[in-house]
Amino acid sequence: MIYQIIIVKSILNKLIKISFFTGPFYLLLILFSLEIFSQENYEVLDRVVAVVEKDVITLSELKIEEEKVIQNKLQQNRAIYTPSDVKKEAMDNLIQKKIIQQYAQQLNIVTSIEEIDFVINNILERNNIKLEDLENDLRRGGGSLSDFKSELEYNLTLKKVKQREIMPYVNISEYEVDAQIKKQQKEVKNEYLVLHILLKNISDDDKKITEIVAQAQLEDFRKLAKEFSEGPNAANGGDLGWNTLDSLPSLFAEKIEIMTEGEIKTFNSNNGAHIIKLEKIKNNSQQEKRFTSEYKFQQIILKKNNFVSDEILKEKIDSYKNLILSGMEFNDAVKKYSEDTIFKDDKDLVWVNIENLLPAFKEQFANYPKENILGPFKTEYGWHLVKILDFQESDVTEQSTRDAARLDIMNKKTELRFRDWFQSLLENSNIRYIED
Repeated sequence: MIYQIIIVKSILNKLIKISFFTGPFYLLLILFSLEIFSQENYEVLDRVVAVVEKDVITLSELKIEEEKVIQNKLQQNRAIYTPSDVKKEAMDNLIQKKIIQQYAQQLNIVTSIEEIDFVINNILERNNIKLEDLENDLRRGGGSLSDFKSELEYNLTLKKVKQREIMPYVNISEYEVDAQIKKQQKEVKNEYLVLHILLKNISDDDKKITEIVAQAQLEDFRKLAKEFSEGPNAANGGDLGWNTLDSLPSLFAEKIEIMTEGEIKTFNSNNGAHIIKLEKIKNNSQQEKRFTSEYKFQQIILKKNNFVSDEILKEKIDSYKNLILSGMEFNDAVKKYSEDTIFKDDKDLVWVNIENLLPAFKEQFANYPKENILGPFKTEYGWHLVKILDFQESDVTEQSTRDAARLDIMNKKTELRFRDWFQSLLENSNIRYIED
């Protein structure tokens, strides 16, 4: 059976006018009596090409997805592909999307408008652009902001499904983290800043080479390159820029690989005599130090509830602050008034990374050390009054490296497990293809 959405070509306007006076029942009679369902009187605007459980895939959806597949192949420099390959990949993508969306709906996994807007705002901030610029870029690429939001919604929902159904069952050992860090360090390639002087039509033992090398030990190499070099980079002091060994000619790379910073070497090729200086080495495996702020603090929290209004909670916590400012010990006030389920004495506090705190806390903590009693302020959990007892800048470089390696392993393992998990879901799904 072919599902079709049709448009009447010849008498649509007339029927619309008639429907205002006669109602839908009479309109239906007129449609049959005029035999407008003959092949000559309508054209197919869209049709269903597949049924996926309770949802459908239309021909227009498939065409749009095929365009995306083609664009992805072009971006990956995969210019060779067949229409049947593109169609299959597009159909597989849409089937996965429909199944995941319905699965998420069953589990009540929802992506809110606020989450989508948050991601878009991050994109705008990172790229230092306005929303109008993003819309224009999307339009130039044949898309729209609504399509972009729809794609974001699906990707965020897919991520939540993986976090719920896959990630809790992925185990990562410390040994795996160590191995991943070592692997990443090996893959990181050093960059080299090389200065070059080319002397054409000169013999290997020409005294000029020796003289220039001797001068280069004492003088600015760039100045000598401008004066003597016949190479293409002579005008900018023979500066070849930052390069990895892979991006340099093999004749250069094999010499530079064994050179130390500041060393000068000479060699010959068909072009002439070369004098190179390894100006600097950039070791990309050396990560910049990363520090984070850590605090020891106590808090009084009055949790929001359906029985006490926001105004009353605010009045209460204001009164507690006044008592503290009048001489009451914060530690005693926490014991007496806080509704926090985990109370910690001021002698048992642990360091808390500011990155693990709610945005409202971060905003308030910016007032420290000018103020050490902060608030009261409101969060989604209620009203808070905080006292900061200590502060330190902690070096988290090593921990950040380990966290990044762990996340990389987690993502890879999750993707592998997701394929098997989805294949099982796919095999148990009701999918029907509608042929034309």
